[in-house]
Amino acid sequence: MRVGIDLVKISRFKNKSDSFFEKYFTNAEITYAKTRKNFYESIAGIFACKEAFLKAIGVGVFKGIALKEVEVLHEEGGAPILSLSGKVKKQYKIKSTSVSISHEGTLSAAICAVN
Repeated sequence: MRVGIDLVKISRFKNKSDSFFEKYFTNAEITYAKTRKNFYESIAGIFACKEAFLKAIGVGVFKGIALKEVEVLHEEGGAPILSLSGKVKKQYKIKSTSVSISHEGTLSAAICAVN
């Protein structure tokens, strides 16, 4: 098992263009964040979750895996889950993942465990 963690300033995503969000987030992720009380807090948490996953598999952000290949979805009760596609799904032998996202003040954090 490997673990990755990430911490993101929520303000980092304010004043970003729609094309920025479309480049790094799937339609489902953007739609989910728009339904939440604080779009920027939610999108920062999703981004932190993607980064935590990449750290868990030992790959840095922007090192050959598109962030859209790591999609953060949510179960009916709200718990985040990962859906993997593209290169990350083909090249890495991932049996399971477990993720958690948290927000406090100006920060969003995520942790990911990968088997």
